[in-house]
Amino acid sequence: PQFNHPEGVFWHPSNQLFVADTFNHRIVVVDPRGLAVSVWGRHGVEDGAFDQPKAFALGKYGDIWVLDSGNNRLQLFSPQGVFKEKWGSFGSESGQFKDPTAIAINFIEQLPVSDSGNFRLQVVNQDGSSVTTQGWLGDGPNQYREPAGLAILPGGWLAVVDGVNGRVLLYNNRFEYISDWRATKDPGWKLPAPHFRGIAYDSQSRLYLTDIANNVVVRLQPQRKVPVLIPRDTPIPANQQGLYGGQGFPVR
Repeated sequence: PQFNHPEGVFWHPSNQLFVADTFNHRIVVVDPRGLAVSVWGRHGVEDGAFDQPKAFALGKYGDIWVLDSGNNRLQLFSPQGVFKEKWGSFGSESGQFKDPTAIAINFIEQLPVSDSGNFRLQVVNQDGSSVTTQGWLGDGPNQYREPAGLAILPGGWLAVVDGVNGRVLLYNNRFEYISDWRATKDPGWKLPAPHFRGIAYDSQSRLYLTDIANNVVVRLQPQRKVPVLIPRDTPIPANQQGLYGGQGFPVR
């Protein structure tokens, strides 16, 4: 298959790879041999059409959420590309987006979304109802200049990349802000100011960040085990400062 600026990639339980072919405004499904199994979507605003799709999340029963960034919405499809539902629109109210860039799904099927143009993190249920909105423009605690990649960590914790600020923000599984790791404040950081974008983690809870400014991948070592918090209505004080830090280094 051929692509034009593909941004999102997702491995489906059906043993197929879904690729967001962003500038072609379509989804390409590839088998383990690299052969295209199906292609669906077109440029537009209708149901099943896209304007720069960028990311995926696994829904119920194997369905797939697609972040339709240019249309400021999420669309749900079957694995065969059959449109099921959509929600979201342009704006700054709850459930609205401005150029969202990333999506994830946690263990209780809530969808965190990096609402980049609004400089915030939104968390929504799969019916589109709001769970919480976190953040605003800035570089302090719980603030963003470019919310980007998302990763659900063990225990349901959430790591959010703040690209231009060169850091990662951490939330517990009740979406309470806990702490951040900032590259330029880490004694081990020896490179120019970074611009992070993507994020992943491994079985040891180490974080991997793509740095598009320095063209490297950075690995962060957790300082201690990620705690598991029981969800409840009354928040408890956030007391897990400095969960990540140090031992980050470029991997070339």
